[in-house]
Amino acid sequence: MNLSRAQLLESTLVDEVRQALKVSGLAAGCLQLEITESLAAESPVIQSRLHELKALGVKLALDDFGTGYSSLASLHLWPVDVIKIDRSFVSQVTSRAHHRVLVEATVMVARSLCMGTVAEGVETEEQADVLASLSCDKAQGYLYARPMGSEETTDWLITRTWMPWVAAAALPLREPSQVGQRQRQSCAKGCGMVSDQSDSFPMSLRGS
Repeated sequence: MNLSRAQLLESTLVDEVRQALKVSGLAAGCLQLEITESLAAESPVIQSRLHELKALGVKLALDDFGTGYSSLASLHLWPVDVIKIDRSFVSQVTSRAHHRVLVEATVMVARSLCMGTVAEGVETEEQADVLASLSCDKAQGYLYARPMGSEETTDWLITRTWMPWVAAAALPLREPSQVGQRQRQSCAKGCGMVSDQSDSFPMSLRGS
C-alpha cells in the first residue's frame, strides 16, 4: 500500500493504521507500506512518522530507489525492510555496466542492513538472469504479469495456488544457496527479524 506525503504528515496516520489492523484482524507483519525515496528524505517529521509506523510491526518499503538525491550511505537512517530498485536502472542492467554496478552496490548495502531488495520493471529473461546473478531477492514487472482487473487477477491467482509466494508483491528471482540461507538466517537473528521464507522458491514462474 502506497503512502502519500499528505498521509505521512497527518498526525492521526499511525492511529488509523493501528485501528485498521485491529478491525481487520490482519497481522501487522503482513501489511507493507511503501514510500518513495525522495519522500523518505524530505523532512524529520516524515522520518519520525516512519519510525512510529515501524513500531506497530508493519513492513516498510522504499520505492523508486535511485531516483532521489539520497545515497546508499543514508539507508541506515530509515527504518525500512525492503528497497525497491527503480526500473530506470533495471531496464539498462544488461546493457550498461554503470547501471549494473549501481544495482549490485544497492543489493550489497541493503543486505548488510538486513533489508530485502526488489527489482522493478523487469521485462526480459535476460534482465531477470542478471539480477539473480547480482543476488537481488525479488522482481516485479511485465515478465510476470500485465496490469489486470479484479476478476482477471482472481483467476490468475487461482491458477497459481500451488505457488506459496503468489500473494506477494514481487516474485523470487532464485533459489538461494545453503550459504545464502545461512547468511539470511544470521541477519534475521541479529536484527530481531523473521526471515521471509517466500524467497526460497526458484524463479520457475517466468514465462507463465
